[in-house]
Amino acid sequence: MRLHLLIAAHNDLMRITEQMLRNGEVEMQAREEEIRFLRMQLAEEQRTLSLMKRSLPSKKSIEQEIVDLQIQVVTHHQLCSRPTRRGLSNKEKTKCLASPVQKLRMGSQNLK
Repeated sequence: MRLHLLIAAHNDLMRITEQMLRNGEVEMQAREEEIRFLRMQLAEEQRTLSLMKRSLPSKKSIEQEIVDLQIQVVTHHQLCSRPTRRGLSNKEKTKCLASPVQKLRMGSQNLK
């Protein structure tokens, strides 16, 4: 009878150990799948970030645009400050006589 109890206890311990092992394996697989998913998500975020960085204008191009606009402003100012304003079209003369607010309303496209 004692041997029978020992065998039964041993079998119970084996079942518990095997169940714990299976549970651990299932948990390990779940964690590995979560890691794969997170790596895919990270790769997608990095790809999106890379695309966004490429779509932004570069500092150099913005600085060049500022220089170009400053040149346009100076050129326009020089044209408009001529006493006679000879050689200017009626539209350009109107811009020269307009107030700063009116000039803004006319838009920067017309300054070119």
